Amino acid sequence: MKALFLAVVATACCFPAGNAFVARAVMEALSAGHKTQDLDHKDKALIDSLRDEGLSAKDDKEGKEEKEDKKDKEGKEDKEEKEDKKDKEDKEDKEDKNDKEDKGDKMDKEDKADKCSSKCIGGKNADSPWEQKCGWKDCRGCDECLPLEAHVPMCETPYEYLQCKDAVLTTSYMDSADYDRVEKLIIDAMAHLPDACNGTYCPQADVTGCILRIAGHDFMDYDPETLMGGSDGCIDLAHSDNRGLDECLMVGTEHGFDLYSYYKYVCSQISLADFIVIAAEAVMRFTRELYLIEYPDRARMDFKGQFMYGRTTAKMCPESASLLPHAEECSDVERVFVDNLNLDWPQAAALMGVHSLGRAVPENSGYDGWWSDPENSRYFNNNYFVSLLANGWMPERNLYGNPHKNQWTNANLLFNQTEGGKQMMLDTDLCLAFSTGKLWPTGTLRAASDDCCSWTMVANIQEAITSYNDGKFCDVDDPETIEVWNSLPTGRAANDFRDLWDQWGEDTGLNPNKTFKDGRAACCMGQRSFKDEFANYTDCGGVSHPTGVAHVPVTKFANDEDYWIEIFMQAWHKATRRGFEGALKSLS
Repeated sequence: MKALFLAVVATACCFPAGNAFVARAVMEALSAGHKTQDLDHKDKALIDSLRDEGLSAKDDKEGKEEKEDKKDKEGKEDKEEKEDKKDKEDKEDKEDKNDKEDKGDKMDKEDKADKCSSKCIGGKNADSPWEQKCGWKDCRGCDECLPLEAHVPMCETPYEYLQCKDAVLTTSYMDSADYDRVEKLIIDAMAHLPDACNGTYCPQADVTGCILRIAGHDFMDYDPETLMGGSDGCIDLAHSDNRGLDECLMVGTEHGFDLYSYYKYVCSQISLADFIVIAAEAVMRFTRELYLIEYPDRARMDFKGQFMYGRTTAKMCPESASLLPHAEECSDVERVFVDNLNLDWPQAAALMGVHSLGRAVPENSGYDGWWSDPENSRYFNNNYFVSLLANGWMPERNLYGNPHKNQWTNANLLFNQTEGGKQMMLDTDLCLAFSTGKLWPTGTLRAASDDCCSWTMVANIQEAITSYNDGKFCDVDDPETIEVWNSLPTGRAANDFRDLWDQWGEDTGLNPNKTFKDGRAACCMGQRSFKDEFANYTDCGGVSHPTGVAHVPVTKFANDEDYWIEIFMQAWHKATRRGFEGALKSLS
């Protein structure tokens, strides 16, 4: 009976609807207590039939469910296909929209270029500076006025970038350990940068140059009339002359460096103004130590021993950038360094030696190139002065279509720009050593207008060539040739050494005029004389006796690195303390 009950229950659970009453009748019979033997053969046959029908119905149900599942699956696939089709259509619509937007942006840029062009060509004041007529934020190149994708700083001054809630404006106390802590932060950061260095890639030189540019642009805005500015941690970041400094401060350079990542650790104790000075000193010491690995007998530099703290950070400094020197105004060296910072000419020239580190890039200053070879641009040494005098320089004009950006480019006949990178000097650099005057500094050099080659004779810089330039003069490294050039007499004017040349010719059996022209050709792109077949460039002033306003100290710096370090240290501390005299304290 139990077996029959289970069988009936199993059967009842899968009866088709048409036989539901039969199933109920069977269940009622069982519940009424009928025994199996009470069921006749006909009833048993019915139960067996119902069981078979039920099992068949179960199979039908499973088949139906399978069909329904298949139908659902097909429906789902259809739905997914429709969704994919819709997504594809949406994507195509989005691409069409982007194409239209790109086209619109292109039209906007073209309209912008037209506006820039009209401003440049049809400006109200034809004598207005290029930056006023076009502006770095809108254009590059006054003639073509191409639109410039300029980076506009988020904040106008470094103070506005501060993320430290407890940042102090003035350092109230510092000791030697505090200085060491800041120095270590910066040096560790420098040490983690790649040390690879070639003509186009040199992270340590780039970051070092950026930090020194911040420090320099900070103290060069000192105004002796208002007694404002100096190393106060304030820079007008919106001004074109300060382009790119916000990246080094906060945004981050292409090498992933920014000063605020390290300032945040000491901002509650040390003012930003003091921090920038220490950071600059740290990178100079770091790059000096790199140099000493190669030349361990050279002098070390001690910045900490003379550092004084107590500078106050200025929150705003409107129009401060107008006090910075213009790269193509030689008189600005005297205005900024001598008049405003109270340096003498040897100190002013020595301070320019920071150009040994880093390079100029067109997206920031509009100028392009290293002041030295790339490898020396990551070493703090006197190579800036060696490069100034041991290479030849010719004008390069209208950089990237901008007639107000002109510089001097390496003119050595054997110079390999692929290996050595683009090398340049600015007017304010060359004016230190050279002028257009043959006897005295009577004319100011201008790359924009002077068709001349700047070079000097070997005899003036023999020690620089031998001790600091691997024996090279204008990339010629043959010792015998350089020795011949070195032996050729020099003087203030041709009349002073003409007789000496004649005597030299008799003693050596060589032609002094040919020897002079050979040296000139090496430094001036192969041009042997002023009326060369391919060019007509004169010499920039006196070749045997340069006549720049600071030619004497510049020549000494090139020939004697220790002398340069001595004068540089005087100039550095004097410049970074300007405006805070009497308020600074020595480290405890």
